[in-house]
Amino acid sequence: MEEFRCANDQPTGSHASLGASCWSCPPSGTIKINFDGSFHIGSTGGGVGIVIRDENGRFLAALAKRVLFASSAEHVECLAALEAVRFWWKMGGQTVRFEGDSLNTIQDVLSSVVNLSPLGQLIEDIQSSLRDHRRDCFSFVRREANGVAHCLAKFAVNCSHPCEWVEVPPDFIQDALDVDSCTRGQAFRPPRPSALFL
Repeated sequence: MEEFRCANDQPTGSHASLGASCWSCPPSGTIKINFDGSFHIGSTGGGVGIVIRDENGRFLAALAKRVLFASSAEHVECLAALEAVRFWWKMGGQTVRFEGDSLNTIQDVLSSVVNLSPLGQLIEDIQSSLRDHRRDCFSFVRREANGVAHCLAKFAVNCSHPCEWVEVPPDFIQDALDVDSCTRGQAFRPPRPSALFL
């Protein structure tokens, strides 16, 4: 059995064809933020991972943060979405597109119907954190298009402190970044980074 279960299951049936299967650059003048969550099986903890890239696919920043208390895998994924919005504001709040591989979370954020589930307040917090920005800046993608955030989320489970990286990515996500770059015919290996502990 895997040590970690991703905070979402891949869609099946009619949803299996939804979502991009490889990462792509956002439109000109826009940044893209991918987020993911990992749920620690057998405990109430997990981790969230977030990565920001620009219109050319250049790495801008990343965040890995441990989640101490979560009731479910879906709960961790919602926390990842909220952290992604907060990290976006911290990094300047410019024109953005968010991508995650939890179909339920994306659908809940996009919905205008009041969510009465146990996660309803968290969904409302995500929506209100967007302020005047449209909710449709959130999109669902398949796991293959969210590999960097997935690596960060798995790493975050064992982080004693939140870690940020700005401009230079950590070594452990470089392979995932290279996979995304290769889909665009690019490859880039920057100098060795250092983490910022918050």
